[in-house]
Formats: sequence, structure tokens, C-alpha cells
Amino acid sequence: AFDDVGDALDEAARRARGEPGLTVALLATLAQRWLIPRLAAFQALHPEIEVRLLTTSRLVDLEREDVDVAIRVGDGRWPGCRADHLSDNDLFPVASPLLLARRPLASPRDLGRHVLIQVDAPPRQDDWPRWLARAGAEGLRPAGRMDVANSAQALEAAVAGLGVAIAHTPFVELDLAAGRLVRPLPQRLAEPDGFYLVSARASATLPRVR
Repeated sequence: AFDDVGDALDEAARRARGEPGLTVALLATLAQRWLIPRLAAFQALHPEIEVRLLTTSRLVDLEREDVDVAIRVGDGRWPGCRADHLSDNDLFPVASPLLLARRPLASPRDLGRHVLIQVDAPPRQDDWPRWLARAGAEGLRPAGRMDVANSAQALEAAVAGLGVAIAHTPFVELDLAAGRLVRPLPQRLAEPDGFYLVSARASATLPRVR
């Protein structure tokens, strides 16, 4: 009950200040490569809503923290929350078209002539071994490896032509559409968990959340 009163007071204070802000919690890579490029269109439709991004890998408490919505990876079932599906989460290799023009990639075994860009942090450090096993190229030895700290760095390195990276569906939609990256191989690894827009049921009907 005290939490509900606190939430109501916070909401009233925001309205009194004329600040109908919307706080979104999400992974840093998802913010950089999926949400931020789309925010201009949202702000054009709703200039009165100030969007605040909280980039974090932890599971925020939507009922107790000052966060309106979160983008989470999971099965869509979180107690006390509403979850709307945003995207599947397939894994597949991507590379610069300029790199592939110099060194074609027609089958998984051709990766043996390429540098593989690897995220050296859990849980992404297993992406390449898992995809190679799915594609029937388990144990493949690449021409080289490049370790980076996160998926955003891996994809930027791929855009720069430094090697081939493993992509997650929402992280590369805009790059594929713009031709900065291409998907040279059809094999994909479908993850059981997808991306969802999640809000506490108590706040799901707030105008800014809708």
C-alpha cells in the first residue's frame, strides 16, 4: 500500500512539473543499435514525453524502481508484468560486403579463411561455438580471432571489415537494411528466448507507457 502511495505521489509530482517522462531500462547494445535510431520517430509523434534510458544488464524491479518499462530477454512470463513481444533472437554470421568481395563466404567451412570476431564475455563467448556446431562446422579453425568486450563492438568491427561477427536479430536490423552488413550464410541458431517490452501491470495503462 505504501508503495502504491509512493508511486502515485511520484506521478503527481511529474505532472506538476510538466515532466511526463518515460524511463526505459535495457541492455546497452540494444539501446545503441535498436532503440536510439528509432527514438526520433517516437519523439516526432510524442514531443511532450521525455525519454530517459537506463542501460543495465540487471533485472530491474518494475514495481519498486523508478522505471516505467524495460526491454528484456526471456520467455515473456514475468510475474505481475505485461510483456509485449518485440523480436525473435536468432544468431547468424554477418560481415561487411567489402570484406566478402575480397574473400567470398559461400559455406560455413569458408570461415576458415576469415577472422572471427568474438565477444569475450558471458554469455556471448559461446555464440560462435554454438553456431558452428549448429552449422555442422564444429571444431573449425579460423584464420584468426579478434576478441572484443561486447556485441556493439563486435558489430562495429564487422562493419569496418575486420572480420565476421555473430549477430543477434534486433542488433543488426538497420545495418542489414542499409547494406552496411550482409548475411552471407543461411544457417541460423534460434534462441528459445526473445525480446519483450515489459511493464508492471499497474502502470501498463499509463498514457506515456501506452
